[in-house]
Amino acid sequence: MAAALTAKIDVSTPSADYNRMADRWRTARDCSEGSNAIKAAGTRYLPPLAGHNPRVRNDPYWSYVARALFYNITARTVDSLVGMVFRRPPVIANPPGSDDLMADIDLMGRPLEDFSKALLREVMTMGRAAVLVDHTRPPSDLRPYFRLYPSEDILDVVEDVIGGAVVPILTDWADERFPLYALMPSRHQRAARVRAFVDFVVEVIAARRAG
Repeated sequence: MAAALTAKIDVSTPSADYNRMADRWRTARDCSEGSNAIKAAGTRYLPPLAGHNPRVRNDPYWSYVARALFYNITARTVDSLVGMVFRRPPVIANPPGSDDLMADIDLMGRPLEDFSKALLREVMTMGRAAVLVDHTRPPSDLRPYFRLYPSEDILDVVEDVIGGAVVPILTDWADERFPLYALMPSRHQRAARVRAFVDFVVEVIAARRAG
């Protein structure tokens, strides 16, 4: 069965749903981060008074912002809810010989319990999060690890299972004639061998389409 790779996919392009929610996510993130983030946003949250000119660096508006108070009830509420969930140590039934993985689940020194807390905190703050399960590459010892992606980094994900059938993902970029995709993290440097393989496949598909 012939399959082809869609060559002109820009994985850095946000979906329509992402663009619709981006402003709300920024507000949620700023509120969670607290007073400094709120004040840094300036007129987004604190409109200027008559006679203020926020475009001028030393305008009285910025003294007005500095005097403003923001009580960060958002982060306090999320921290309390996360604490309630983890008020008892979780019972983790991991396979024998995997204790080292549980103690450093993300290759950043974070144990599984702390990773789970961070995941729950992200979901409660933003409404969603993603966990990528990957594995290391040679010459390192092969082992799985987790990566937590915040809402702002999830540009387009559409997935579901209905009646035992998998619903297509990345529908904003779908191409019914050539439904094969190369998905690579946009924030990480791509390995040369991965880039070479993708370029090779694109060339092969382009030749088949032309022929």
